[in-house]
Amino acid sequence: MFDKIDRVNAADAVRDQLLDRVVKGTLSIGDKLPSENDLARSFGVSRPVVREAIGTLRAWGIVESKNGSGTFITAVQPRQVGFSLLGGYSSDDLHEVRCNLEIPAAGLAAVRRTAADLQLLRRNIAAQKKSTDLNEWAGLDVEFHALLAAAAKNPVQERLVADLRDLHQDQSLRVLHARDRTQRALAEHEAILDAVTERDEAAARTCMEVHLTAIYLESHELVAQSPKTGRGADQKRRRTQRR
Repeated sequence: MFDKIDRVNAADAVRDQLLDRVVKGTLSIGDKLPSENDLARSFGVSRPVVREAIGTLRAWGIVESKNGSGTFITAVQPRQVGFSLLGGYSSDDLHEVRCNLEIPAAGLAAVRRTAADLQLLRRNIAAQKKSTDLNEWAGLDVEFHALLAAAAKNPVQERLVADLRDLHQDQSLRVLHARDRTQRALAEHEAILDAVTERDEAAARTCMEVHLTAIYLESHELVAQSPKTGRGADQKRRRTQRR
């Protein structure tokens, strides 16, 4: 059904073949993709390679994964702009709010945390280290930030961070599936926890800012790497032809 992959970047090759089938109509909107195992066998690659390729298509809005049902084609062309999250919010919107909430919260957690808070945070980090499932990892990511908000001892702040849970998890899943940045995110989480453990308010704020900025940049890289289609691409081609 698919050509064997022999390119250096196998995930990009898998992604391009799947996208080509969608654009040419071999795969239509509403069609269900074969399972990861079946795709891996067809392409002659590993499941993580297939998972990364599908994650990129998900970030582009080409496919949607439904728990227990599979992955379905939802669009013929990639989104040209934005990184639309649940409810149509952008990653820029989420980043701005998270910076205003979670950077100060990390500093407060360093000042106000208890031994019980540290125990819960360490348990969460230990679970992150053991997890090999990206969906589970995204849930642990969200939990880590919720535990930090709880350690800040401001119930309003804790509630606001909790209200962002669905948007946070949606963003985390998209970036993890497309970029698989679990090890980098884990290191960033550990740096935050170290600062909180040492009661270093300034370092906790800085480490959280570094972490949120990394997520923001990863989100924008996904958008920048998506193929340009439609009117914008036509205008670019016309400009190129006139040179």
